[in-house]
Amino acid sequence: MNNGHQALALSRTVTTNLRRLAILVAFVLAMGGIRLFAYPVPSRAFGLFAVWLLASAIYHAILLRGHASTRGIDALQTLAFIIDLTLLTAMYSFVGGGWWMGATIHSVIAMAAFASLPRRRAQFVAFYALLVFIAMMISQAAGWTQLWPFLGVQTIRGNYAFAMAASLFGGTALIAGTYVQDLFVRIMRRSQERYRVILQTAPDIILTTDRLGVVRSANEATYLHTGLPSEGIIGHYAWELVHPDDAEEMRRQVEAGLQGESRQFEVRYNATGIGEICLQCNCNPIREEGRVVGVLLVGRDISGRKSSEARLRSSELLLAETQRLAKLGSWEFDIHSNTVTWSDELYRLFGVKRETPLTLETFMECVHPDDKVRVQQTVQHTIETHEPFAHNHRIVTPDGEVRLIFSLGHTVLNEQGTVIRLIGSAQDITEQSNLAEQLRQAQKMEAVGRLAGGVAHDFNNLLTVMDCHVQFLLQDLDESTPQRLDVEAIKKATENAAALTRQLLAFSRKQILQPKLINLNDSISNIESLLGRLLGETVTVVTRLDTSLGQMKADPGQIEQVLMNLAVNARDAMPMGGALTIQTRSVIVSEMQAKLRPGMRKGPHALLAVSDSGEGIPDDVRPHIFEPFFTTKEVGQGTGLGLATV
Repeated sequence: MNNGHQALALSRTVTTNLRRLAILVAFVLAMGGIRLFAYPVPSRAFGLFAVWLLASAIYHAILLRGHASTRGIDALQTLAFIIDLTLLTAMYSFVGGGWWMGATIHSVIAMAAFASLPRRRAQFVAFYALLVFIAMMISQAAGWTQLWPFLGVQTIRGNYAFAMAASLFGGTALIAGTYVQDLFVRIMRRSQERYRVILQTAPDIILTTDRLGVVRSANEATYLHTGLPSEGIIGHYAWELVHPDDAEEMRRQVEAGLQGESRQFEVRYNATGIGEICLQCNCNPIREEGRVVGVLLVGRDISGRKSSEARLRSSELLLAETQRLAKLGSWEFDIHSNTVTWSDELYRLFGVKRETPLTLETFMECVHPDDKVRVQQTVQHTIETHEPFAHNHRIVTPDGEVRLIFSLGHTVLNEQGTVIRLIGSAQDITEQSNLAEQLRQAQKMEAVGRLAGGVAHDFNNLLTVMDCHVQFLLQDLDESTPQRLDVEAIKKATENAAALTRQLLAFSRKQILQPKLINLNDSISNIESLLGRLLGETVTVVTRLDTSLGQMKADPGQIEQVLMNLAVNARDAMPMGGALTIQTRSVIVSEMQAKLRPGMRKGPHALLAVSDSGEGIPDDVRPHIFEPFFTTKEVGQGTGLGLATV
């Protein structure tokens, strides 16, 4: 028997002895009342009660010391039963007619011994009860004691036949009662042993408390889990065994159990040599005859489960964050129930609320009208052929935004080979698609630029030769010569061709640059009058220049060329006149903004903004405005290099 069972046995023995003392006190008070109001109880009866009370008090004091072993507790109980029987026999020997009370009380004590003691000790007590009962009958029949008449019951002095008959019947009744009690106790103890084995081999912590919440018993797992000795558990309040931060919660739950409620909760405790352990506890009331006398606490170590749950939550958060960064979500389509399940990221990508019921039809409503037939055909083909699919399609979010989605999926089959589900992933590749388109455009413009640069370079060499010869011809021709006008027309065409060549070289970035420190405001002021003449009287030039603008390093010629090209395009966009606004401002470019624009560095920059009050650029034209040689003007009125140069 472990320390917990020893403590429980000691506690029950102390409780039994307290009841014995209470009964003895009640007997003394009853005998005093009888002596005072009814019959003259002899003083020797009170003397016997005094001895009995003293023996029980000594016995109780020994028990309270708590040092007795299990065998010692059993020995003390056996002695207590012997003393009870001896003093009761002595008491009834003085009472006339005590034989009929003795037969009953001796049987009760013998049966109580079987309920409290090991079987062999209980048999010894029962045998002793039989002996002292017969001795009492013999002493009364032989007249060895002075009898005290009680309630008019006749004494049996000299009536040996009656004494023998009473001894026979009383002894038989005592033997039969103790035999039945022995059978009952043996059956009960076998059942208790089964439950004890179950409790002792159970991996969970199992405690019982009294009505105050003090622990009275604990199984082996309790000592193994906590690493505490018996004195560290038994006799302590249940909430003193858990983590200090959870003590108040434990106390509330135990008190609720003592009120008759069943509770389930989680607490922590510090296990010796292990650290903090998390327990899932069940607290249930223990009832005796409908009255709550304590609680049963069963605690299961869920630290491993908690750790797994924490790792799972961490993994789920990591997966969700990864999907968010990659704009990638997972989906599942149950064909039988026609239900679609999305990960959180897909709800965000499609702009659908989480409470929205998802079906195949709900998904198809999100698909771009031009792609619906193709998506439906792809799904149907996959179901019929069991072949995985990978394709792009567009969706339209509830706010009207169009996104390009790359979807992957495959089938899940049951044991019969029938498709039951489709599972896969969907990724928003709108940004990647736009970047790929921009890359293709950049590569195309790079190729055109290289071609234009090469042509412009060779053409510029030809123009140089032509210009030289034109200059020579003009030197040889007088102002009055008719051919001079033709040569001057050739010179004008050569100059126009040279200007076009400069635009081609600027577009191809092969023009020789001469950067220097300039003030952007000064460059604008220098060209403002020229812009006024270029734009005409119907267009007003408005400048909003930041006076705190610092110096910047740039080619003044390129700045003027950019302004000229933008101004010419603005003029063409305002055939009825309007306003051209040129604005400068100092700005600070952050590191994030610099990363979004390749080649840009963070720090202070000068901002040049040019706007007009024209009719604007049509949506179908806007994507092409910086393409070389693209123009909306009639043939011969534009080169398509103005904004491309910018």
